Amino acid sequence: IPVLVGFQDSSLRWVYHFRVERPKGLHELERNLKLLEPITELPKNFSPRLRLPLPENFDPARFGIKPEDHPLIGFSPGAAWETKRWPAEKFADLARLLSRELNAKILLLGDQENAPVCAEIEKRSGLSLLNLAGKTKIQELFGIVSRLDLLVTNDSAPVHIASAFSVPALVIFGPTVPTFGFGPWNNPARIIQRDLPCRPCHHHGPRECPEGHFQCMLGIKPEEVLAAAGELLSERDRSRAG
Repeated sequence: IPVLVGFQDSSLRWVYHFRVERPKGLHELERNLKLLEPITELPKNFSPRLRLPLPENFDPARFGIKPEDHPLIGFSPGAAWETKRWPAEKFADLARLLSRELNAKILLLGDQENAPVCAEIEKRSGLSLLNLAGKTKIQELFGIVSRLDLLVTNDSAPVHIASAFSVPALVIFGPTVPTFGFGPWNNPARIIQRDLPCRPCHHHGPRECPEGHFQCMLGIKPEEVLAAAGELLSERDRSRAG
């Protein structure tokens, strides 16, 4: 590799020919574009887009998704770190509210590791939810997310899948904050978070709440998320009509 470019604070910065300051407050996508500055110039008003591949001949009916299922709302309750997960009982309460108030069809999304929490949400909700946790390949998950009217997710990878397909997203932040650079990108979105003096407490989320109260997540009420969901769905309906 004739030219190596990296961030000034990287652990292997000594191998780089050019070292770039890692700017704070930008989305990670914008930060990574800064790595191009020593070697090229981006066009004026350049706006990057996220793109993900869809499976060939994708058929949502294979997963129990019907054309009349609207609003179609996906829940992604998983996250790599325990403290980044909004509790299962709150997702269950939200499912009941969305079903009652908006007549929504709720999908539970995640890999096999998320299957237990998705099963708990379904059980606690008392509803017949479409639980697809552990039942989809990654590109099939892309296809399902692309069909959603709304995604409700923790600070985790599905945020970026929704951004790639311009799907409205409600993102619940606990120990982390959007200013770390990993929030939604250029899709309709709402950030749900509590303003607490102890936030952020970690760059990716600790295993346990350092303060012992976990109010960054426990303080977020399902009714608050319901209200934000209604706003995003109304905006989507208006954009389609216009």
